[in-house]
Amino acid sequence: MKGSLLLRFSLIAAILFLFSPPPARSQDPGIAPVESAGIVYMIYASDPTLIDGTFDFHILPFPFMPDMIGFLNVVADLNGDGMIMPHEWIVNNVPLRLDQGILEQPMLSAWFEMLEPPIMERPVTVWSRLSVDQVHDFMLYPTWTISTVIPTIGVWGANDLDGQAENVVPISVSNTPPNITADSKRTGVPDIAQKTNECGPTSAANSLRWLAKEGGFSDKLPANDDDLIKELMKAMKGSDARPFPGLSGDQMKEGKAKYAKEKGLPITVKGGMNDPAASGGKAFDFIKSELADKEDVEFLIGWPGKGSHWVTALGTGQNGDRLFIEVNDPDDGKTGAVEWELKKDGTFVKPKGKMLWAVSESVKKPYTKPDVAKAIRAGAGLETLSPSERDYLDLESDGESAGRVDAADAVRIARKVAGLEPNP
Repeated sequence: MKGSLLLRFSLIAAILFLFSPPPARSQDPGIAPVESAGIVYMIYASDPTLIDGTFDFHILPFPFMPDMIGFLNVVADLNGDGMIMPHEWIVNNVPLRLDQGILEQPMLSAWFEMLEPPIMERPVTVWSRLSVDQVHDFMLYPTWTISTVIPTIGVWGANDLDGQAENVVPISVSNTPPNITADSKRTGVPDIAQKTNECGPTSAANSLRWLAKEGGFSDKLPANDDDLIKELMKAMKGSDARPFPGLSGDQMKEGKAKYAKEKGLPITVKGGMNDPAASGGKAFDFIKSELADKEDVEFLIGWPGKGSHWVTALGTGQNGDRLFIEVNDPDDGKTGAVEWELKKDGTFVKPKGKMLWAVSESVKKPYTKPDVAKAIRAGAGLETLSPSERDYLDLESDGESAGRVDAADAVRIARKVAGLEPNP
């Protein structure tokens, strides 16, 4: 009898356990609350069969600590079936520098891959978490910050199918070792929306505005952004007529150097399509180094399909071998930093594309006596200069001295060192 009762009680307990609701999980939003601003399904203008997306968000104020790096994770029920699949872990441990710079961005975004066709005009439930520890089990998402957004549709590159003709990726691999890093978000960089095929001049204008403020030569640039863009168009292409036909070859670098000389800007232009250190996978190393030196940088991404597109780089990040570049893109319909992810060989995965090459500008440093000696040795064929050294030391752009460093450049540099000409 006693054994029968014990069996009955055991069965009842088992049934109650099976059908009772699961215990409530404590909420774990991480260290800073993420406010969802929306999801945009992005159609590639260069290949309309491709659709990916961006998650747009704000980070609310929080008590950050020095040198703090956080990891952003986002899960979204994209198809609305109430079941979260691995491909709906749309933002996966993206490293972000958590400081005042991230709070000052008007908008933050991260690209993600769409592995199934999106369902339009349906609200999407989103769970997000920003924390100092990486997420290894995305199924803990029910404890994260929850929100509901209604996705919108955008077209990436609608104004820029002919922004730059080239789309052949240089073959090289980044030498950056695996690490976990995230730059502070560069603030004060404009994000001007481009006109048709004007990605190059517009990205250059974004950069120059920031560098001019940092270098104290804002008075040398037009006050109106469109006037600045048109001046850059003319320097790069020879005409400011619209519609702009786009750039080709190394016109971005050559045009910026020409513009700097015409306007008397105290800057050096480096990189470009003929600099192996600024091309292909190695362009990431170039961008990372130039930004660390407080220089401004633009880079060219090859579209899926044909053509390519210029954007402004704001920062870099790493999570192991995963590489990230934060950009201001003049043709993505956004205002603020966007996270792009790429592989070490220069293949972009979020968004899709190929790293072609980068161009940077820096405020010139005063010339010194060693620069005179370097120019003399280079002119005599006793020293091989890197592309950036050649750009810095090549002051004479007329006659036989044009395009190379020789004795005429050494004389100009010596005059600057001696105080006979402005230095730099």
